[in-house]
Amino acid sequence: MTANLKQIAKEQRVPYSTLASWIERGLIEPSRRTGKSGAAVVLDDKNVVELSNLIRLRKGGLSLQRARHLMEDLRAAGYNPLSQGVFVVLDRRRGRVLRISTDKKAAREVLGPHQGQYVMIELVPESDQKEVA
Repeated sequence: MTANLKQIAKEQRVPYSTLASWIERGLIEPSRRTGKSGAAVVLDDKNVVELSNLIRLRKGGLSLQRARHLMEDLRAAGYNPLSQGVFVVLDRRRGRVLRISTDKKAAREVLGPHQGQYVMIELVPESDQKEVA
């Protein structure tokens, strides 16, 4: 299945220009481009999931740079957020990651009395991409 960037922007309620800039910066590597630079890109299922996870992290309060580093760090640590679900607890005020867990209960323990300040984000695994797209 391939996806259109405009369609994803509309579904996720994120400006098209934001998603396009992420692709131009190289945060997401599209499966292919249709023509010259700046032309339409073709996104595969993996790209759709990566975009969805970046959007979730950004909406949770993490800066784009920290979100990108988090995804890279998860892969380096053996977590593949694209093949298994990962729960991330963020401190909204400081824009920091507090806990990363594959167990929802363990991630919730951190939230405790800090419900407004901390937020738990579930990164979507690739197998659940149909729910995202």
